[in-house]
Amino acid sequence: LILLDDPSSAHATQHGGIIYAIKRFGYRIALRHAVKKSRAIITVSEFTKEAILKHFSVDPKKITVIHNGVSELSANKVEAHTPKDPYFLYVGSAYPHKNLESLLHAFSFFIKAYPDIKLVFVGKRDAFYDALKKELSEIEIPEDSVIFTGFVSDEELVAYYAGASLYVYPSRLEGFGLPPLEAMKYGAPVASSNAGPLPEVLGDAAWYFDPDDLEQMFEIMERSLKDKKKRDELVKRGEKRAATYSWDDTAKKTFEVYSQTIETLV
Repeated sequence: LILLDDPSSAHATQHGGIIYAIKRFGYRIALRHAVKKSRAIITVSEFTKEAILKHFSVDPKKITVIHNGVSELSANKVEAHTPKDPYFLYVGSAYPHKNLESLLHAFSFFIKAYPDIKLVFVGKRDAFYDALKKELSEIEIPEDSVIFTGFVSDEELVAYYAGASLYVYPSRLEGFGLPPLEAMKYGAPVASSNAGPLPEVLGDAAWYFDPDDLEQMFEIMERSLKDKKKRDELVKRGEKRAATYSWDDTAKKTFEVYSQTIETLV
C-alpha cells in the first residue's frame, strides 16, 4: 500500500522504464485481485485498514486489525562496535519513505551545536543506503560523525539499542512501525514521526515530530540530551508499551480469523 500512497517509494526502482511499468501494472492487478477474492483480510494497524478502504471497494467487516508482536532478540552479550561518544540511532531500511535524508539534514544543523554526538545507521547495505551516503557527501557534516554499520547480528543490535541516547524514526509512512517498538523493548528512548500509524502503535511512549519539520527534529534531539528526567520516563513507558505487543497474541488472533473464515465454508 505504501507504493500507492508515497510517490517517492512508488518511483524508486533499479529497473529500466519498461520493466518497471510491467512490474507496476502486475502489482496493481495482483493486489486488486487479492482484495476482491479474499474471504478475510488481516492487517496490522487501523491506519492500514483505512488505507485499504480508501483504495479498494471492500466491506470493512471483512478486515481484521491484528497488531504485530515484538521479537525476543538474543541476550548474549557481545562486543559491539558502538561509539564511545553519545549517539543517535536509526535501525532499518533506507527506502525513500523512511525519510532519512531529512534526518541527515536535521543532524547537519545539530552537529554544529553539539559536535561530540554521532548518528548511527544500522541496516544492510543496498542501493538505497548507497544513495544516502551520496547525499551525506553533499551535506556539511564531519565525515566521522555519521556511521553506517551495515548488517549486524541480533546480539550487536541489542547493544546498539541499549547504548543509544535516542532512537530516531523519521518515516513518512508505515504499515505498522516495528523498529521503534523494538528500540523501546531494549531500552532506547524513542523520537518518532507523527505520520501514519506510529502514534497508534507507540502511544504516549515517544516524542513526536512532523517528518518534514527539521526544526522540530532538532528540538527533540536537543531535548533528549538535556531533559534526562523525561528521557528516563520515556524509557520506562517504552518498555511497558513494547511488552503489550506479543507474537503469541498475534498468532492466537490470527488463528481465530482462520477458524471463523473456515466455518463460513462448511
